[in-house]
Amino acid sequence: MKGFRFILFILALFVSTIMRGQYNPADPAEPGTYYSLTLQATPSNGGSFNLNKTTSYSEGTSVSIRAYTNTNFTFVGWELDGETYSTSSTLTYIMPARNVTLIARYKYTPSNPSEPIEPDLPVYSKLYLSASPSAGGSFNISSGNKYEVGTSVYVRAYSNSNFVFKNWTENGEVISTSASFYYTMKADNPQLVAHYEYDPSNPEEPQKPVLSHKLYLKSNPSAGGYFNNASGNQYADGTSVYLCAYSNQWYSFVNWTDENGEVVSTSSSFYYTMPGTDKTLTANYNYYYNPSDPSEPSEPADNGVNIYGMTENGIRSQQLAYPLFLENSTEVKELKVDMQFPEGFVMDTGNIRLASRAIGHETEVTALGDNTYRIYIKGDVVFSGSNGKLFEVPVTIPEDAITMHSYPVILTHGIAVGTDGTLTSVPVRSGNIFVKKVSEDGLYARFSFDKLLNRVQFNNLSSDKAVRYTWDFGDGSASTDPNPMHIYETPGFYDVVLTSYGSNGEDVAQMTVLINDSLYWTIGGTLVLTSQKGNVRHFDSFETLLSTINAATVTENLTIGVQADENYSISATEEHLAQFAAMGEQLRTRSLTIAFKTIGEGTVPVLALGSSEDAISYNLLAAWNTLGEMTTSSDVRLMLCGIAYNPSAIRGIANQIISSGDSTEEVDFTGVSDHLTFTWSLLSTPDAEYVSGFLTEGTGNIPAMTIDNLNLTDETLVYHITGKSGDMVFCEFEKTITIRPGTSSMSQSEWDLLLELRQALVACGWTTPWDMNGGREGDLSFKGVTIDRGHVVGLDLSGLSLQGEVPVCAFTFPRLATLSFADNHFTGDIGIIASIEGLSGQLQALDLSRNAFSEISNPLPTGIASLNLRGQSTNLSMDIDVANFDVATAVSGLPSIFRYDHTAQTWSDTPRLRLTDYCPAKSATGTKWEMTLDASGEETTVSSPSSSNVYRGQSGDTVYVSYPSATEEVKNSYGLAKFTFRQGDVNFSGHAEANDLQAMLLYMFGEYKSQPFNFTAANLYQDGTVNVQDIICMVNLLLDTGDSPTNTAAPAKDAGAVQDGIHLYIQDGIVYMNTSEPVAAIHIASHGNIVWDFGQYGLTQSSNPHGVVAYSLNGTALPTGILKVGRLNGDATIERASASDALAQRIGVSMDHCVTGMQPITSDTGPRITYSVDGIRSPQSHKGLLIEKRNDRYVKVLKK
Repeated sequence: MKGFRFILFILALFVSTIMRGQYNPADPAEPGTYYSLTLQATPSNGGSFNLNKTTSYSEGTSVSIRAYTNTNFTFVGWELDGETYSTSSTLTYIMPARNVTLIARYKYTPSNPSEPIEPDLPVYSKLYLSASPSAGGSFNISSGNKYEVGTSVYVRAYSNSNFVFKNWTENGEVISTSASFYYTMKADNPQLVAHYEYDPSNPEEPQKPVLSHKLYLKSNPSAGGYFNNASGNQYADGTSVYLCAYSNQWYSFVNWTDENGEVVSTSSSFYYTMPGTDKTLTANYNYYYNPSDPSEPSEPADNGVNIYGMTENGIRSQQLAYPLFLENSTEVKELKVDMQFPEGFVMDTGNIRLASRAIGHETEVTALGDNTYRIYIKGDVVFSGSNGKLFEVPVTIPEDAITMHSYPVILTHGIAVGTDGTLTSVPVRSGNIFVKKVSEDGLYARFSFDKLLNRVQFNNLSSDKAVRYTWDFGDGSASTDPNPMHIYETPGFYDVVLTSYGSNGEDVAQMTVLINDSLYWTIGGTLVLTSQKGNVRHFDSFETLLSTINAATVTENLTIGVQADENYSISATEEHLAQFAAMGEQLRTRSLTIAFKTIGEGTVPVLALGSSEDAISYNLLAAWNTLGEMTTSSDVRLMLCGIAYNPSAIRGIANQIISSGDSTEEVDFTGVSDHLTFTWSLLSTPDAEYVSGFLTEGTGNIPAMTIDNLNLTDETLVYHITGKSGDMVFCEFEKTITIRPGTSSMSQSEWDLLLELRQALVACGWTTPWDMNGGREGDLSFKGVTIDRGHVVGLDLSGLSLQGEVPVCAFTFPRLATLSFADNHFTGDIGIIASIEGLSGQLQALDLSRNAFSEISNPLPTGIASLNLRGQSTNLSMDIDVANFDVATAVSGLPSIFRYDHTAQTWSDTPRLRLTDYCPAKSATGTKWEMTLDASGEETTVSSPSSSNVYRGQSGDTVYVSYPSATEEVKNSYGLAKFTFRQGDVNFSGHAEANDLQAMLLYMFGEYKSQPFNFTAANLYQDGTVNVQDIICMVNLLLDTGDSPTNTAAPAKDAGAVQDGIHLYIQDGIVYMNTSEPVAAIHIASHGNIVWDFGQYGLTQSSNPHGVVAYSLNGTALPTGILKVGRLNGDATIERASASDALAQRIGVSMDHCVTGMQPITSDTGPRITYSVDGIRSPQSHKGLLIEKRNDRYVKVLKK
């Protein structure tokens, strides 16, 4: 019989080798004798083991053993039969057909710290039993019971009447011909079939037993350990059930007890005979926590979280994806675990693949040495589901690995991070990598898969020798994609076959995929809208995602990730509206939430329902708002029919609580929508006597407000907010601001700010700084500082002789209302105030007057209602020559502080300057002079505020320049100018003219009442007074061609001058003057012989060959009308003229039909122009006495 079994085993092994990738049983077909395995520590206190000291196994059983080291000991090696068996503390031992004692030898090393005991979580699998035909019989255990992989399960088939048992098969292969045998449990939910033959002559087989007895298994404490069988499995009366209790990290097994506390067994593993009732057995443990790293969290928590590995098969040189699984009954958002791979196995740390449960997370790997790595799965959202694969680690099996040998993958230090950030130590279970034999050409087929409902993503793990693939999904469909995703239409078991083709052959891998009935589908966690493939939770359309969610029961919070740079939309149809409503109802009834999150780097993605061409109905808006009530957050741009609208952001606008005197934060509605118009109003207004500083209504965001509460209790402001698009109201909600009563102590932040200001002022030259040694709880009486209920509300730092740039920190006190830096020496640009980070929004009065600021590059905040920048001593320096000066150009070059308009938030450019002989920023004493140059009209005018403004300085003296059009905020700021003028230019017109003469006459008689009087220019005789000698000097100056303007000069016109009030012309040798204005003084420049006669009209005249000056000493003026004022007595030329009225206002003079000169001709060459003797141009053919112009000179000729 034994020989027959051996032949069967060799035959099965041979067949499985031929059928690479097919089922290969690892246990004998029939159960054998059990042998004892004894573990012994030498010395006895050197360490402990992961198993009980004595356990029993059948021949060929693979046993994972690990020796743990106690404090002050070091593991040396395992000894078997007096020889060293292994020097590794972990080993996989194949049980022989004899009793064995393995000795773990230790060495005493006092410096060696203790190592915690490693837990070993079980890998469970379900065992399905079925009868063929179904009426053929029944079994001693229920189909679907859960057992640990590797556990030996006693199975017995009972025959019904008229049926005879034939054999057991698995995957179509006979594994036993005995109705009862011990089956070694495998992964992937194996299915065993008991075959029967119909035999009417066999009526005496036992009937089907009653399978109503459940065996419940408990751990005391619950975190102490776990079992080879699942709690609640059903067994027939009398069934022998093999039980094994495993110890978690930092626990040791004590005994088994029943419901009455009676000890059933003191061995962690034993056979229990099932009684005729349901039974509960408890495995009791002792706890002895002794972590190797004191920074680790405390003892493992009883929170239903376990981390475990699996046994993965691979071949030499293969890079396989080793999975790590997480079982969690509570929410976990991050995980840390240390993984040690066998020596020679190479881990690819850069390509760890997250399973669909961990979408939205990232990996961080730290090498710890000895081929150990700490893997940190980090993120902000919880892992999806409560059990299953979390990630896969690419690891390459070495070329020299021993085939048909199991290598341990050791897990230690499992840390779970909860939703609140709490770190909890959790049990871990190590796994294995089993190295199989492979064909000589290195071709093999392997795959894994992820499943979500009926969606399955297959991951091809075949060797690189494969050149193409075919997939048979078991439902009649196929694919040639390397990594396909398949959607199954109906529930059931599907045998999926991957065929990998090499250059000279092929290999086949097969796995069974179970698709549950849709009645049992559940969904939750993270789902991603993306164009990237390769994950079962990736969707390439919003519509598919929505229908998938609604096809299942939502049992967890949902996170919808949307790939950055991508936009997804779904039409606003009734069908889609119903789907949105159904999803919202699921979330609402289960108190679940949904979050939208951007995945990856790039622009913010868009998720849209409907387009801008769709009308928004109230039902559609209601469904969108209902979904928003369940949405916790979104950094995705949500669009409803073309309008950006994220109702979930309303909850993100927090209610605020501040202390009296503090500022609120701006209430920003753009996160809700930047398309809607928001209006807000205060529902009830508090008593203004006690509460102040708040706004009652407005549009847009609610701005920051500094609110005072003088009450002894909290005061609450409730704002009602409405968001609308046109006439349609999208949302209405309320937000509250609670203001607590003020306190007398200063906050640490303001105290630190005051210390910073003190240091900055000292750096600016302050010689008497505040004494702040008493601290913020001490005396807060500081010179120039006004403090109200612990807040700095006023600063008066004027007159401290400070210099440099103004300290910006002074502007950042949150409650500062008034600030003065007046009468210092600060320089620079005041415009920096507008860009100060943390600028107080309460600043209402700012005084920077009488400093040395020159520029304002940016408008100052409009909240500063009282601004004083007057009297700045700027760095302006210019040259002003009244004879040649462009006022507009000069104004454009003024420092910007001259022209700043705070109310208009701009700068003026009126072409107007003021000159003074005193500083505008200081009060003038005694006599003073000032003059305004104004080019805003057609001509530049000169004016002064009173006739007493007499300039007595010298030409070239320095005067003060200011801007008379300056606003009140900046007036009297000044610079300096070098002021030059010409002698005789009494009225600052730029030249000496007749009106300057008349101004001198009026000044002599005390009747000068117009523009500024230039005493220095009038004092031509330089005797310290203006008298008749100066008049004579002025007449001579006017008659002196050396200081006369050119014929084409256009002297500056004074205010009030008459345009062309005099017409001067020559006719028949007579000089006529037609005047419409009374002329008090006139100057005519001429050449030649002209007899002037102004005396006939009562004027005093002085004349010479260069012209005439006529003026009145008694107020007499020339009569109006046509006057004869001179006659030609030979050759003469009238070049120009100027005139003045009795008030020294210039009168314009025009000349017409006037020969402008006769002089000897030096050459007869050049063009000739002929005039009559009365100055009228005439043809050269005329005869008689004529005047002829030759080369710009005139000659009298007689033509016959």
